[in-house]
Amino acid sequence: MSADVCTAEARHLEQTQRRTVCVPVVDVHTHINTLRWAHQLVRAARRYGVTHLVAISNPRVGPRLRERFPEVELAYPLDYTRRDDPQGFVRANRVRLRTARRHGVGVVKLWFAPRFVDRTGLRLSDPRMRPVLDLITEERFPILIHVADPDRWFATRYDPAVYGTKADQYPALEELAARHAPLPVIVAHMGGHPEDLDHLAALLAAHPNLYLDTSATKWIVRELGRQREAARRFFLAHADRILFGTDQVVTKISDPPRY
Repeated sequence: MSADVCTAEARHLEQTQRRTVCVPVVDVHTHINTLRWAHQLVRAARRYGVTHLVAISNPRVGPRLRERFPEVELAYPLDYTRRDDPQGFVRANRVRLRTARRHGVGVVKLWFAPRFVDRTGLRLSDPRMRPVLDLITEERFPILIHVADPDRWFATRYDPAVYGTKADQYPALEELAARHAPLPVIVAHMGGHPEDLDHLAALLAAHPNLYLDTSATKWIVRELGRQREAARRFFLAHADRILFGTDQVVTKISDPPRY
């Protein structure tokens, strides 16, 4: 990295206002799939008192991340390359989970936003997923999962004939939470439904092993900002079930102001 870039990065971080509440912070939802610029996110995290980052990564990058940055904890996604071969799908993910265990991975990340259907043809409720999900439970990994997108996307982007309604995204999540209990299931982006806090409260009541994270900041702030008093009551009522997350992504292009 050039000296000019280093200087600009350092200057930006020095100009950033420090947090006024000095308590340790854990960010349970970041993405680091490249080493080249990972130091920028870690440096910003240190500036803001973030003592641990859970980084969704991969077996190629993950071990070097942990070696270089002691505050980084790892989450790995599943291997979907053999999804059309049911036995091969299970074998590939048995290898992935054993590799994850060797690398000190603490969480398995599942991405089942409706758009995932376009990429893989898989839904969380797909019968091909059942033995792989059971394998995660057998290996006793906590799960971090993305299940739904903003209400406005379901109203404007998603054809219900292809993706289902927003309500259709949740039965499979509830089945997963029940089968995975008592192991934690963290549902990203305020459970994918910050627009409906009553729904989230019902999910938390029904599944004691279910947790929420606050990642996808623009979406979360927009929707909670429309119902500030209700959001405050919700956070007070469920403080032990809501985890801080940012969804920060380390990309191949340096962009420290975003951190």
